[in-house]
Amino acid sequence: MRFTRRRPRSRLAEIERKKTSRAVFLSLIVILAIGFIAVKFGLTLLIKMAILLSPKNQPVIQEQKRLLPAPVVNSIPSATNSAQVKISGYASPLANVSVIVNGNSPEPSIAGSDGYFESEIDLEKGENFVSVKYTDTSGNDSRESQSFSVSRDDEAPALTINSPSDRTILHGQDQKTAEIKGTTETDASLSVNNRYVSVRSDGTFSYQLGLQEGDNEITVTVKDKAGNITEKKINLRWQP
Repeated sequence: MRFTRRRPRSRLAEIERKKTSRAVFLSLIVILAIGFIAVKFGLTLLIKMAILLSPKNQPVIQEQKRLLPAPVVNSIPSATNSAQVKISGYASPLANVSVIVNGNSPEPSIAGSDGYFESEIDLEKGENFVSVKYTDTSGNDSRESQSFSVSRDDEAPALTINSPSDRTILHGQDQKTAEIKGTTETDASLSVNNRYVSVRSDGTFSYQLGLQEGDNEITVTVKDKAGNITEKKINLRWQP
């Protein structure tokens, strides 16, 4: 009877093969686990980045409109006795011009092709503050002009002739010149028989007026900044 003997080396090879298979299996599990983790967290990170970088979350940068220079405003009276006053000047051609009165802006007017504009505004009694701005044809706004003060005053200025009294009779050469004295408003313009007379800071005035023989009519006229006028007359008689 003949026996076949197994070689020990074949058994060792089997053991090595099993160890190798086990290592490959474990390595495959580890690789799959790492891949799973990488995919899971990697996708989450990508999703977060995509959300952060999406257009709807980007700050919207708005284009700022160009601020144009303030309009040129022609001379405006500081006082008037009228309920309306005209405001004129220059802005951009065909611009919408707004005249602001005491913080209120009426319907804007359209400037001409040369930029000239003119508007008539209503004034309240007392002090009014007026400024002008415009918007050009491209929608750009201008700076606001300086604020102008316009006083509406329709009351006649006060005027008192203190001396001499009306119908005074004067005699002799030493009384041939009469001193007209009185009071009025400090910022008023005053004349005696069409001759300019300065008004002092306290509102008083005086004027030396030569008399003719017989009756002399003396007219004192005062005009305030708003154009209101007060006139008073007295009669003096001079005899040699």
